[in-house]
Amino acid sequence: MDFFFEYIYYRVTKAYFKWDGRVGITAIVAITMIQNVMLLNTYLIVSKLAHEEPRKMLALEKWVMALVFVAIMSYNYRKHHKNYNKYKRHWKNESKSLRVFKGLLVFLALLFPWLLTIIIAVVYR
Repeated sequence: MDFFFEYIYYRVTKAYFKWDGRVGITAIVAITMIQNVMLLNTYLIVSKLAHEEPRKMLALEKWVMALVFVAIMSYNYRKHHKNYNKYKRHWKNESKSLRVFKGLLVFLALLFPWLLTIIIAVVYR
């Protein structure tokens, strides 16, 4: 799974290179968003299955989720910070068709967690 997030970091950093430079904070935020929204979706599904009626999130649950977000962001920052050159050397010789296919997968990876959240919200309303 790390390989997939490394590639997402590489492609998003490449897209926002003039804005972020080699640090790639936008890519780190994108990876963190994917991971946190998937955790949120898992929480929502388990919560909906455990409770018959809809309920509001407790304050403690919100704080725990915020701490998890910060922890994942910190981990991703330490793992990917300024690794753009390393990843660029690794993936610089991709064929155009492979690059386009993987770019589509990166786009879907950024979009899928939000679509799943919307589906969960509609189904478990």
